[in-house]
Amino acid sequence: MIKLDNKKSDTVVVKQEDEKAVENELNIYGFSEAIIKELSEENIPSIPKNYTVFFEKMLEKQPDDFKKKVGEIIKIEEEISRLEDDRKINIEREVKNSFMQIKSMLQAVGLIYKNLTILRTIIKKRSSILEPNISLLTVQNMFNEFNEDLNKLNSLMGKHIEVIKTSYEEVSRVFKVVEEQSIYDPKFDIYNRKFFLKTLETEVGYIKKYGYESSILLIKTKDESLKDIGLKSRLALLKNISRMLLRTSKRSDILAHYGDGCFAMLMRHTDMVGAQKACERITEMFYETSFILKGEKFEFDMEVVACNLRTDKTVAELLSAALDTLVKTGRDGKRYEILDEKAAK
Repeated sequence: MIKLDNKKSDTVVVKQEDEKAVENELNIYGFSEAIIKELSEENIPSIPKNYTVFFEKMLEKQPDDFKKKVGEIIKIEEEISRLEDDRKINIEREVKNSFMQIKSMLQAVGLIYKNLTILRTIIKKRSSILEPNISLLTVQNMFNEFNEDLNKLNSLMGKHIEVIKTSYEEVSRVFKVVEEQSIYDPKFDIYNRKFFLKTLETEVGYIKKYGYESSILLIKTKDESLKDIGLKSRLALLKNISRMLLRTSKRSDILAHYGDGCFAMLMRHTDMVGAQKACERITEMFYETSFILKGEKFEFDMEVVACNLRTDKTVAELLSAALDTLVKTGRDGKRYEILDEKAAK
């Protein structure tokens, strides 16, 4: 949902259908409240269907500039939804295609097995001709016929192997396409780095246009904490961290595995005051949690950095600065760092 850079208005919009539209320009929040109030005064339940009807009716009475602004927001939301639907359709189409290719591969394998069975029958048949005192000419004729049978069989198997090769290449291509369109990290069941970076770039565009604030949060377990545990235990620990971060995040937040055990969160519509509160909440939650690995308590230590998603720097520059600062935080020092000139005090 897009947030506009407007202060909350106390202006009431419309009380009756035949009243004139208000003269003062309303913001989206005041307009939304007016719709709810109108529904209440009409004793109509505020369910989505009724809200939509009143939204459209009351929007017609608003100034053209306001209607244009609302239209832009709706268009953006519809475009995001359409792109997501298109991505799902493309993935589904490619996956179905890969299943067809796998089916072809299995059929080819079945035919090869069938041909090997035929080969076994041919060998058995030709071997039965080899009787004691058989003439050299008969043996020669038998091997000539056997060679012809093998050549035919070899030709058939060559075709089947070519089908398997072609199908395998197509399946590999499909899997690559699906991987390119994938937005989730399969290890942690959250978004992946590629989707996170793309979302940040999109969010910067919205911030420039609508003037609200969003923040980035990076969370990483200190390398020193992980050096003495095995890969299996490390993965289990990181999965627990991922689940805990997911539970504590808001629905509008975007949580992703940035890479190498570092988790990144886009906190939409969150200024640095809110980001600082998030840092405090997260560090308190983790440091008060007892992690047990192989029956023993694990001494957990983490690095946390938050920064404002600014428009005067590139996403790469912001993330680079945040990643460089991570190592400066931890249990024994400053538990988190806020990278912003206007950081909350």
